[in-house]
Amino acid sequence: MICLVATILTPIILFLPDQDAQREFIASLDPYVAQLFVQHPDMVCFTTGTNPRKSLIVGFLAISVAPFIGVFFLTVMRSSMRRQSWSANTRRLQMMLFRSLVFQLIAFTLFMVIGHSKRDASVYAYL
Repeated sequence: MICLVATILTPIILFLPDQDAQREFIASLDPYVAQLFVQHPDMVCFTTGTNPRKSLIVGFLAISVAPFIGVFFLTVMRSSMRRQSWSANTRRLQMMLFRSLVFQLIAFTLFMVIGHSKRDASVYAYL
């Protein structure tokens, strides 16, 4: 899990722009944003300029890879459940709980994709 987080966050951290220069640039475009930087000095600029398309690639890849990682872990869980020598009732209960987990993950993934596609469509309409 730590390797997965490091894999996702390393490109983000490596490609962060110079924070002071980026804050000055954005503050020069809008005085309200300059006031936000004063009120919240811990804000991080994650892209150079005002176009976020390049920085959204990492998030898109993370969302795209997440279902495959989930399928991998579900496969490992299922194979470990088959190797155990449980009674028939315990095995049925485990399979019922496993199916419930699979359906919950599928529903979560679908709702996440639907929500992101609607949000991204509205974001890209303004770019």
